[in-house]
Amino acid sequence: MTDNPFETGNDAPADPWASTSTDTIPRPQEAPPVAVKSDNEISVTLKQHGGFDSPWIVVRGPSAAQVKELLRDLYAEDLVDAVAQTAVKFADSKPAGASVPAPRQGGGGYQRTGGGGQQASTPPPGASQPSCDHGPMEFKTGVSKKGNSYKVWSCTSPDRDNQCKGIFVK
Repeated sequence: MTDNPFETGNDAPADPWASTSTDTIPRPQEAPPVAVKSDNEISVTLKQHGGFDSPWIVVRGPSAAQVKELLRDLYAEDLVDAVAQTAVKFADSKPAGASVPAPRQGGGGYQRTGGGGQQASTPPPGASQPSCDHGPMEFKTGVSKKGNSYKVWSCTSPDRDNQCKGIFVK
């Protein structure tokens, strides 16, 4: 006698995956809709000028149309003027004796680290001011494109092609 598990009428165990139960499984209830903030918002930043002390206005919205409408509202309610006036009043309210930052030269937010920078300076002590064909020369210090510092008396002619040769100081 052989035991064939695939024969019918065999005493083989019942299929564990076969469903003979008449119990019904309750279906999960649908969850109510949840408001999810989209990461795809549009942002517009308005800056009054290029300085660090410039006031900013940031407008955000879920669509370009809504941001455009908010921008119209800003101007309709004179908010832009109010922010500018508030920035001036705030700057004027600094404590007595506080240092005033030097005005920024240039723009773009990048600091120039070298190369071609010339700055009018006070001449070294005891140095006499030389003259050229165009009048008294100006003392300048700076850093070359290669990163070397220099001191030079330079011609003050506005025409660069007509300037006299500079006198370098050691």
